[in-house]
Amino acid sequence: MPAIQLSRLRDVLGQLFSLIDRPEQFHRALVDFLEQQADHAYRAGENIPTRPRTPAYHIPPLVIRQLELEFTDACKRQPDALFPIADHLWQDPHLELRHLAAHILGQMPSSHLQGVVDRLRTWALTCDDRSALIPLLERATVTLRRDSPLEMVALLEGWLQGTDILHLRIGLRVIEWLVQDSQFENLPALFRLLGPLVKKPTTPIFNDLARALQAVAHRSGGETTFFLRQMLASSSNPSTARLARQVLPELSESQQQALRASLRNQNPL
Repeated sequence: MPAIQLSRLRDVLGQLFSLIDRPEQFHRALVDFLEQQADHAYRAGENIPTRPRTPAYHIPPLVIRQLELEFTDACKRQPDALFPIADHLWQDPHLELRHLAAHILGQMPSSHLQGVVDRLRTWALTCDDRSALIPLLERATVTLRRDSPLEMVALLEGWLQGTDILHLRIGLRVIEWLVQDSQFENLPALFRLLGPLVKKPTTPIFNDLARALQAVAHRSGGETTFFLRQMLASSSNPSTARLARQVLPELSESQQQALRASLRNQNPL
């Protein structure tokens, strides 16, 4: 991988972003640039099991960071031009390009959030690679979470209020990391969406549901304890009790005692 000075890097990226109105050419030029910067000597650890993996260029962090800064600035100046570029980058199989596509969505101004939501709905359902899906969900919703939390909840509703397993898993994964964002405060909406799933948990999503509840409990043990006690009082489903037991380690001692009391009431000896 050739070394590149910051001043030279900025000059190269300036030439690249001059193609911003020509998405296909921009994509090709970006690929050429990344191939020049790629670490072709990179090898994964020998002890990691061999499995299909998303191709990656293994670009130096400085280069990726500068690219992100350039995209952030471009989103402010020419947001309409960035959507076609994001579409091209998302179609590319390389991990870095998909991460940059997600970054573009996350930097779009509030006036362009509908285009972000439309792409999130489509991209998430066509992404079967966790290494690309998680950054998509995290990076692409930055502006959405900050400026339109109600739209964020509406997006979740679209995934969690149906029966499609893929949709449900995506929605639960979003909850799992969404509660780690201290700026997201609408926990009641999450409990409302989780309620029907907790009352009647199904095997295909049981582990996903348990992880989401554990994450919510880590954020707010008191509210989660109250929620689960309500669920146990209104459901005799043994899987609901199993879910509650999965959450116990995330709770304080007093919260555990309260939840165990509800578990005993549901399943008296």
